[in-house]
Amino acid sequence: MEKAQTCLKGTEKNGVSGAVLKWLAIVTMLIDHFGAAVFIIYTSHVHNPLGGISHADTIYMVMRGIGRTAFPIFCFLLVEGFGHTGHLARYTIRMFVFCLLSEIPFDLAIRGKWMDVEAQNVYWTLLLGLLAMTVLELVEKKHQGKPETEREETQNGIREEEHAKGKEETLWSNPVFYAGARVAVSAFFMGIAWVLRTDYDFKGVALILVLYFLRYDRNLQLVTGYLAMLWEAWCFPGFLFMYFYNGKRGRQPKYFFYLFYPCHLILLYLLRIYLKNN
Repeated sequence: MEKAQTCLKGTEKNGVSGAVLKWLAIVTMLIDHFGAAVFIIYTSHVHNPLGGISHADTIYMVMRGIGRTAFPIFCFLLVEGFGHTGHLARYTIRMFVFCLLSEIPFDLAIRGKWMDVEAQNVYWTLLLGLLAMTVLELVEKKHQGKPETEREETQNGIREEEHAKGKEETLWSNPVFYAGARVAVSAFFMGIAWVLRTDYDFKGVALILVLYFLRYDRNLQLVTGYLAMLWEAWCFPGFLFMYFYNGKRGRQPKYFFYLFYPCHLILLYLLRIYLKNN
């Protein structure tokens, strides 16, 4: 059975689809990573025997600033995807696979080494956010009391009926316990991100959860989300684009967006090696 759509949909008929948002995120991410992986060799961040170019540090900072647009969009689309997917387990496994596939390319391009335990790629942050939302949804169902399904044998086979049992006073129905459980789950996954040192660490998971908790009010969701990202103030365009999201998926190549992340990192790493050797 397909999972119920729980995320707010835009009402603008000519708004921005999920596919357009992904392209915006990918382009801005590419600019960011080009600066971090390639252009950095011309700045004061890395010793450059060629002498560098004029205003290199300023250009580098502009590239990194443009790249701040990408992460909030990816988080927003993750929340949307969570609300619409009918195959959550498959979605989670796919995310985990690309966490593994992207780690070495990320370390090579951004960290300059084959393996760096001090930093993990952004897929880990998104995966932890996805797992947190999954557990929080279970907590919410426990609190609300999920309708149970009864199977009844009839002359024509088996009939399934759903009915809601009378809501009994349980620990899960206690609003204080429910609120505490949500805080505990959120803190747990944010803590894992901090320990693993994923890209954007606990702050990245916090943004995902803010967008998830406020998903029924687009204005409040985006304003609060931006406030949660004020430490990356240049991310503002990402929230502006999200405001015009129309709730439609749009045409998307099935695995292109997943593969783009590790593939572009490998290409940027090779380009940096080429430029440094020539």
